Amino acid sequence: LKAKAGLNIKMHIDAMGSRLLSQNYIDHLKQNGIIFKFYHPFRFNHSFLKHINKRDHRKIIIIDSTIAYIGGMNLFSLISHQYNGKQAWRDSHVKILGHMVDKLTYTFKRNFNEIKHRSKRFERFSSHNDIVSTTNRFGRNYIRHFIHRYIKRSKKEIGITMAYFIPDLQTILLLIRAHKRGVKVHIITNSPEQCDVALVNRINRPILKYLIKKGLKVYYYKNRMLHAKSIYFDDKFATIGSSNMNYRSFFRDLEVNAFLRQEKWVDHLKTQFKQDLQNSRQVELKELKNISIWNKAVDMFFYMIRSFF
Repeated sequence: LKAKAGLNIKMHIDAMGSRLLSQNYIDHLKQNGIIFKFYHPFRFNHSFLKHINKRDHRKIIIIDSTIAYIGGMNLFSLISHQYNGKQAWRDSHVKILGHMVDKLTYTFKRNFNEIKHRSKRFERFSSHNDIVSTTNRFGRNYIRHFIHRYIKRSKKEIGITMAYFIPDLQTILLLIRAHKRGVKVHIITNSPEQCDVALVNRINRPILKYLIKKGLKVYYYKNRMLHAKSIYFDDKFATIGSSNMNYRSFFRDLEVNAFLRQEKWVDHLKTQFKQDLQNSRQVELKELKNISIWNKAVDMFFYMIRSFF
């Protein structure tokens, strides 16, 4: 309706992630005035395998270049309480104002091919609240870099809410070192019963087992799917966005996170974390060990190819 009324609406959608969209639906959007582009559309040529494994995982909405929203939410029915009631996915999005909207607008236009050249102004990282977005050629692991920085700086506690938790070895070691110097590390992730990608729990079972052995606290979110991706570090820093702590987000896909340094933001995420803990159960070492030899072998096979997830 807004597009028909003359509002300029542009949609940039990942081809792989939106592969179930029908051509009729896409044609309907275009016929109603929406400018529509796919990121890495399916083309069966020499670059097919390269492109299919590099996706745009960002979730950005920009309104009139003054308001933006980023986080973990996709536009589909599974997040809707209206359609799914108590089974609606637990997710997080954050409203962005001010200079960070300019950065997000730049990011969108860069990917929409409206801006051809990089801007140091928009790719510089501020010491206050700021946006970190990974790009096609540069800074593919920026978000991982800043998460590592704040893990190292943490002194009291780290609270991780993560839909898909398959961290690389360096991230694992940093979390363990934080615990050894007295930082309380708590991780909430999906249970095998609720996760929409069953292989994730096979891959991360050896990781969770190792972390629990080292003294970190791990919790499974109960009753519904957890799709949020946020971390707080002490009372000073927090991040929320589209990036999971996994190989896809850290090394392959395009992601965007807000890094926040105001107490009100951190307090809000800490409050949400405590609410999520009430809807979670602590994972015990014995339940991760108490599986058949066959399941252990399958887990290790998928763990060996974890870089694809």
